[in-house]
Amino acid sequence: MGHPQNRLKTPFRILLSLAIAAALLATLMVWVGVELDEVWAALGSLEPADYALAVAIHIAIYSLRAWRFRLLVPPTDRPSFGRALTVSAAHNLASYVMPAKTGEASFIVYLKRFAGVAGARGLASLLVSRLLDLAVMCTSVSVACFYIAATASDEVQARVGNLVPFAILLLGLTLILGVLSARGHLLVVYIERFIKLVRLDRLRLGRAVLARTVEVEEALRSAGGEGRLFSAALLSFPIWMLVFAFYLVLGVGSGLPEAISFPEVAFGSSATVMFNLLPINGLAGFGTQEMGWTFGFELLGVDRKLALASGISTHLVQLFNVCMFGVIGHLFMGLVKPTRAAESDLSQ
Repeated sequence: MGHPQNRLKTPFRILLSLAIAAALLATLMVWVGVELDEVWAALGSLEPADYALAVAIHIAIYSLRAWRFRLLVPPTDRPSFGRALTVSAAHNLASYVMPAKTGEASFIVYLKRFAGVAGARGLASLLVSRLLDLAVMCTSVSVACFYIAATASDEVQARVGNLVPFAILLLGLTLILGVLSARGHLLVVYIERFIKLVRLDRLRLGRAVLARTVEVEEALRSAGGEGRLFSAALLSFPIWMLVFAFYLVLGVGSGLPEAISFPEVAFGSSATVMFNLLPINGLAGFGTQEMGWTFGFELLGVDRKLALASGISTHLVQLFNVCMFGVIGHLFMGLVKPTRAAESDLSQ
């Protein structure tokens, strides 16, 4: 059994995360002037058919992400698709509700305990996946910026300014992130050199870190080997097209103008993703996600109050889906026996 103080840490972190989220969202609603009735009206305007379509898109996103996670694990350690999907769903819930993305570590733990994948290989798969996500998102938003710069009205042009330099900058970031995803092991090499340079390897902690970095370095080298990185990168594009389609269906269904284009949704919702990376992120990203959504779509000429009401509604539906899929994932992990490799690891 763990120490009582450790057992208290998780509930405290969740409560703190909830308090941060509530404070951010309440402040944003007061500042914009949105009432709860307007949020419920936006949520109530979502048609059942639109929600069903959003669920189908969400399932497709989860499936492609699980497939990509599998691809980045060498065939000798690769989990089945069902186990990868189960772990992905459970991990996404943990990542969503824990503050400052601390729940991301659950992927490594779940993959090891349920599918018998070594921690270093799980970390490599997660890290490369996240780098590919950022690279493809930068590419997609860059294309959206070029589109808006060429087609937007004078009013929108005045709001957003010249997007071409920003689009070029995003393409540069895409290149950097692409190199990092292919050469992520070099980061570990530099960490090892730093530890040795400052002579931390003379300490027990330093030696322990070096022992782990060797495993992670090897896992990162093998994650993209034998064409796996290329295949994972190809999968990342439909994943993000589906993410933007998800936001399009829910956004328009809850009040965004029906005439809004797919590139405009990619531009507006990308601000949501970027704001979710802020260190003040609270429970499920409430507050920060709505800030990004409102900021992004207001730049495109959407009324601020309408954008915020739509953003909260979309977020609530997204959270419901994440919780539903996450609970199912945790139930499966509890009902289905771990692989032999996982059982052997747990028995040691």
